[in-house]
Amino acid sequence: MRPSKVNWTRRFLEQLGKEPDKVIAHDMGVCVGSVRKKRLSLRKLLRDYSKVTWTDESMARLGKEPDQAIAHDMGVCVDSVRKMRCRLGMPRYTRFTWNPELIARLGTEPDSVIAQEMAVGTQTVRIKRRSLGVPKHIAIRWTPELIARLSKEPDRVIAREIGTNAATIRAKRSSLGLPTHRKITWTPQLLARLSKEPDRVIAQAMGISRTSVSDKRRSLGMRHGPARQKITWTPQLIARLGHEPDKAIAHEMGVSVFAVVAKRLRIGRPIRGYYRATWTDELIARLGKEMDKSIARSMGVSKQTVWMKRHVLGIPKYGGVGLTPRER
Repeated sequence: MRPSKVNWTRRFLEQLGKEPDKVIAHDMGVCVGSVRKKRLSLRKLLRDYSKVTWTDESMARLGKEPDQAIAHDMGVCVDSVRKMRCRLGMPRYTRFTWNPELIARLGTEPDSVIAQEMAVGTQTVRIKRRSLGVPKHIAIRWTPELIARLSKEPDRVIAREIGTNAATIRAKRSSLGLPTHRKITWTPQLLARLSKEPDRVIAQAMGISRTSVSDKRRSLGMRHGPARQKITWTPQLIARLGHEPDKAIAHEMGVSVFAVVAKRLRIGRPIRGYYRATWTDELIARLGKEMDKSIARSMGVSKQTVWMKRHVLGIPKYGGVGLTPRER
């Protein structure tokens, strides 16, 4: 199908070079390339729009109307309006209203907490707080009781209770010279298991990372690790192959996902269709309160599956941050 011919009236021809190509294209209902091609064919130069004339009326509209609407009325690009608004420290236009109660909370609570309740980005709350000259909230009050918990409990557990991230707890603990939580004590029994069991099995039993076990094994000169674990494939396990996620079976057996995939391919068992997760009320209640990967690991599904369910329900992600632009 050939494109329709553009009808260039006298009014539109007079506007070439005097107004932005984008504005003319919008009025005509054609693409910007058609307007630019016509202007160049008539040897008309585009006027310099880098210098924007800001009137008192245009300045008063900043932050009260969308940047796109102001840019369209002024005949300039959106970046010009956004740069001027950011230079003046004005927050972008939003559909919600900053009532006195919300303004009073600025600086008394973390920006991420306020943003999560308002279902907006943290940057929106931060810009509003800075425009009012309100200092940043000091999220943590390091009491003697809280300091006493450092290195005795995991950083992420303490961070979750006081509403901050693990990096903040880790930095405070490091500044005090305190070791990490649960210093590993390598008993003779544990050292003997290094040459008999895989690192994954030992790490899971001790509640530590596999890297900690691997580093200890290498420090003792065990470069190649223990012998490969022999997997016993019972008829019940073989019957589950292809009907359940490989990751779920591997997690239950304590082996790698590759071992399960290799066994399934060896017996010629394809995946029987798409695995559909069963979302119970308990699982839905965990969305937004725990990390997606933690829920996915317990369900035996991918992190994308949990993200998609949370996105459909409009639940913000865990961590005190509102819906990201991608999630909106």
